[in-house]
Amino acid sequence: MPDNALIDSLETLRAAYAERQKLAGALTTQIKAAHSAAAKAAKTLNDLAGVYPDSPQSYQSSLQFIVDADLKRGVIDPLTPDLKADTKRFTNAAGALKALVAALRSDPYDVAALNKALDAVQKLNLPDAGFAPLLNEAQRELERAQSRLSELFGQDLREALAARGMTVSGRGPFEIGRFDLAADTIKRSARLNYGKHPVIQKLSLSVPAILKALDRASALIMERKEDGEGWMAQFYEAWERARKMSGASDRRVNVVDCYFQLTLLRQKKGFRAAPSKGEFVDYTRAQFAYDLYEFTQNQKRTAKGLRAYVHAAIYAQSSNPEKSLWIVEGAGPHDGRYIGDVVFDEDE
Repeated sequence: MPDNALIDSLETLRAAYAERQKLAGALTTQIKAAHSAAAKAAKTLNDLAGVYPDSPQSYQSSLQFIVDADLKRGVIDPLTPDLKADTKRFTNAAGALKALVAALRSDPYDVAALNKALDAVQKLNLPDAGFAPLLNEAQRELERAQSRLSELFGQDLREALAARGMTVSGRGPFEIGRFDLAADTIKRSARLNYGKHPVIQKLSLSVPAILKALDRASALIMERKEDGEGWMAQFYEAWERARKMSGASDRRVNVVDCYFQLTLLRQKKGFRAAPSKGEFVDYTRAQFAYDLYEFTQNQKRTAKGLRAYVHAAIYAQSSNPEKSLWIVEGAGPHDGRYIGDVVFDEDE
């Protein structure tokens, strides 16, 4: 429900800036008119004196006063820049405050419009007393509106997923199985991650769009037809390649280096002969993270009689995506760990 007290206070401030805008505009017009009128009067007075040899002394003295006054140099030139800047500032302030008042009057709030209007007013940095508390209250209204919208969206999403036999946890971001859904109620968009790996960067914040995205993400990651034995053979070869390239005597190899080599091994002959974007077969980090856990940890498959053992990343690795990889090991997207290295060794 709109906060009428807040609206009235902001409307009073808007009216004050609208009045300043009006007066500044009038003054701009008046000084221009005064300069033009003075110049015309001076010319006419000079012309009259020229055809009136016996003109009164007052003609000459008045003409000299107008010339000496020099409205352009003494008034217009120094006043115009400040007056122009103030007029623009007053106009922007009145317009931004009007938009904010309009957004606060809507019921229910249009969160996107309210955020945009509030952001515009905040950038004005108005010096008026009491301005900061009004902005703080408007910000709280926006936050309450976002929370209500998120709750309504979450409720609709839970109901839709319940019909599929699925559950949702969290209030935004939402956890849906192994997927993490980050919702932006202001931009009306969302991002879907598998664990901590982006799968769909931007999608519409609507239940049908989310359901469609979940189906697509599941198909891309968990429902692929991947041969476990063949994958392990390629992964072992990728590990060997990465180990040789590192030049280290240690059998532990960085997991991201293995991922890079495995991605190259998965390419078709056409790409190897002439690498191009059109020939490249995508293999995302999310897909690799799923396969790594599924075949090495869950199914415990081997290659050449050896098992792949993963080692948790140290802090320096976990903060660097080039040195670590997040794998989901449980039912939720955050039920897992960062992996730093991989080693093939005899099966225990």
